[in-house]
Amino acid sequence: MTDNLLEIAQLLSRRFNPWWNNVKLEVPQFKRRDFAYLKKELENSKVITLIGPRQVGKTTVVKQLISELLNAEKNPKRILYVELDDVQLRDLSPTPLLDVLKAYEHHILGESLDLAKEPTY
Repeated sequence: MTDNLLEIAQLLSRRFNPWWNNVKLEVPQFKRRDFAYLKKELENSKVITLIGPRQVGKTTVVKQLISELLNAEKNPKRILYVELDDVQLRDLSPTPLLDVLKAYEHHILGESLDLAKEPTY
């Protein structure tokens, strides 16, 4: 399992979180109507879940929020994005959410999310 956690951490870095490696995130300038509400909720909520049909802009608004966080000079390693339906991720783990969080804590943050002093987005 430890090897899989390392592979998951590498996948997180390479595919889902390029800003960890100083790669600029390209996002559309047009902001969806929920953008301002979600931006405010980032500071007030522990978890935000977006649900909705395919192709309505969930990923776009999330990446715009990530871009805002990066522009506000938040620590890039404290911004985690993942697509839990990713085929490669699901091949690596029968419990992708649990293993993503373990890999993120162990290989990226180096600390438990429960004990973290800085917020993680």
